[in-house]
Amino acid sequence: MEYISNIIGGLRTLDPQTLNNVLAAASLLVALLFGIVATVGVCHQLHQAIRAWRVRRLLEREFGADLYLAESIQRSTRYYIQPDCSSVDPADEADLRGLVTSREDLFSVVDRFLTRESSHRHLILLADSGMGKSSFVLNYYAANRLRSRTKRFRLAVVPLGHPDTSEYIKKIELKRETVLLLDAFDEDPAAITNYHARLDELMLMCTQFRRVVITCRTQFFPRETEIPTRAGFIYEPRQAGQAREHEFKNCI
Repeated sequence: MEYISNIIGGLRTLDPQTLNNVLAAASLLVALLFGIVATVGVCHQLHQAIRAWRVRRLLEREFGADLYLAESIQRSTRYYIQPDCSSVDPADEADLRGLVTSREDLFSVVDRFLTRESSHRHLILLADSGMGKSSFVLNYYAANRLRSRTKRFRLAVVPLGHPDTSEYIKKIELKRETVLLLDAFDEDPAAITNYHARLDELMLMCTQFRRVVITCRTQFFPRETEIPTRAGFIYEPRQAGQAREHEFKNCI
């Protein structure tokens, strides 16, 4: 307060012309600062708009109308914000009593799952309806494609609601180098009829892939105990001590 009083006292000692010059300079400085802030904001918005356009064009070029409609791609990429995830279902109050859950950026969690050596080769991503499961798949695929070649994964996306799902999976080349993203298990017609049998069928088709990520609506499973934890039998040579089944790693 004393510092401000000294400044005001000093201004009072100035003649009117000098005081006007000081005030004009101060006004110009404030205007410049606001201009810089506004320019930075505009540049950030422009950068976001350009990136969203690049992502949308990339996805439309990669998938066309065969797998995802242009409207779905635009809706999923516009104003997209990377979500967090947890290994505990927040809707399950019994699990949350006395438990502090940690949240992590979903992109980082999936990156870690794909990068680290682990016995887990299958990840199931559960979320409620409208929470952005398909948006995650599309945006993660695009973000990966925009990385440098040295940091890029080989990804393939197959929406399970498509009638030719099995054919798309069979046609994917270099399976052992590829991470398969199976989107919307709850929209798979065969899974709706019998999800146990359909999951077994899919896992048989996916045994050769490097990693498999499946998205599904949480409420698709009648009870929590029916959420799959096993990914089927291993039909390949096993190391000593390796289980006969792959386990699902859950990400909610």
